Formats: sequence, structure tokens, C-alpha cells
Amino acid sequence: MNNCIINGKIYHLEHNVRDNPSVRAAFFALAQKIFNLNFAPWFSGGYWGARYLPYTLFDGKNAVSDVSVNLMDTIFEGRARRYIQIGTVMTDPAYRKRGLCRFLMELVLQQWRGQCDAIYLFANDNARGFYPKFGFSAAEEWMHRRTIVRRETQVRRLDMDDSADLALFLRLYAEGNPYSAFPMLDNRDLLMFYCAQSLKRQVFFIEDCGAAAVAEPMDGELLCYDVYGKTKRPLNDILSALLPPGLHTAALGFTPADGETDDIQPYHEDDTTLFILGESLPAKHRLIFPLLSHT
Repeated sequence: MNNCIINGKIYHLEHNVRDNPSVRAAFFALAQKIFNLNFAPWFSGGYWGARYLPYTLFDGKNAVSDVSVNLMDTIFEGRARRYIQIGTVMTDPAYRKRGLCRFLMELVLQQWRGQCDAIYLFANDNARGFYPKFGFSAAEEWMHRRTIVRRETQVRRLDMDDSADLALFLRLYAEGNPYSAFPMLDNRDLLMFYCAQSLKRQVFFIEDCGAAAVAEPMDGELLCYDVYGKTKRPLNDILSALLPPGLHTAALGFTPADGETDDIQPYHEDDTTLFILGESLPAKHRLIFPLLSHT
């Protein structure tokens, strides 16, 4: 740990949270307290890799504030891009209004601003006024929807606790989303934060397409978070196989390359605003950061 003085008080700054058991446990406790997030199964499953980098302040043995960096790579308009997504921005209530989060944000921006194309984050409504102080601007995302006709075919739910099913899913994930115009690449860490926990029963293998998808019915439509595998079948073949009886619309949690005829509307998640510093999302492309890449 490195000592730092913030408003006259000494804190300890920890960068290597993952590999220090006592530090990691304190970080987990803070995330549970602030966001009710349980990182322990994600870590014990081996999914915390080198792309998630917490910057955590400690007062003694207690983690009291954090700003985390997520390394995000994509290819857009034929060019490789690296983005930095900031997440788990949190401060213990007893330590708020002491400048801890500001200190961490300034440190992160100083270290990463020149090493990426843009820095972005998803802010809660009560923090909307905080991020513009650092130069962030609110940005719009867009969700694609299309009408789908259900088809009967073999769809198998993948068991994320079964080693063979998990291996199949990760192999298809490594092949990428062939339909996405704006994929987040090599991001198994975040993928499995969802698919080993909250969405573990929403992972499917579509036999005749040789592809996997993460999808669930929501608000009277099918929400397809993402699709993986080197299939040559049209995207609608996958969506129609996943569509539950009685539903006729699929919403896409990624930006499809063939979406010109979709119904495309601004996407607003409750209590969430996208902020970007640096290269902005080109409005004409009406993009969304893949939902399974959100922190």
C-alpha cells in the first residue's frame, strides 16, 4: 500500500486488491455494503482477470472508497480502439464529503487519459452532477428492436455449473459476436460476472445455428443481451429460435451490423446515465455499449 494524505488525514492506497486476501475481503465488504454486490463467487470461479483494476483507499484495515478501471477493447469502423470504463465508484457513508472519490478520480484520469481513446462510465442519478466536474459529458445510447416470427427448433439451456457446457459457452464467446458492429472483445471477466450469477439460467445453445446466446423475456419482448459463435446463419434465425410463445419482438443488447431497418430508439436504463470523456460515440451510428459489458 502507498500512503497518501487527503484533507489532512492519512489513507492507504491499494492497487493490488485481487491478490491480497485481507485487502480483497475488505473491498468485497465495501461493495456489498454500498451496492449489495457479491464479488466472492466471481473471484472464486477464477473470473477476475487482469482487466479489472480497483483503486481502493483504506483507513486501517477497512476499505473506505474505491474507483475501479475496466480495460475495454473493441473494433469499430475497421479500427481497434481501447476504452476505459470506470466502475464501482463507492465511498463508505461515514467517509463521504472528504474528497476521497475526487482524489481517486483525478488519479485514475491522470494515469489513463493518455492511454485510451475514451473513458466512460454509467452514473447513478444522484451522481449526475459529479462527473462533469472532470470533463465528462452525458451521451445517448440506442437500442435496436425488430419484429420476429417464432420458429420451433432445438434450443438447449447451458448449465453454467457443468464443465462441458461452460467450456462450450466460453469457446463460442471467444469466437465473438458475428452480428455486432460494436463488440467488446476479450472480456470474459465481465461476461462471467453476469453469466455465472444473475444470468446463469439465461444462457442457451441454438443447435442448428451452432451459436450461444444470453437472452430472457422482459417487459413483453425478448431481450437478447448477446450472441456468440462463428455461425453464418442470419441473426433472425437465432432470435426466432429463442423467442418465447406469444412474443413478437426482440430487443438487442448490442449494436447489430444489419440494423438499418430496425426500430431504433434511445435507450435509458433506470437511474443510469452514460458519461464519456474523450472520443464520443458517433451519433449517426446510434450505438449501445453491449449490456453485458456494463459495470
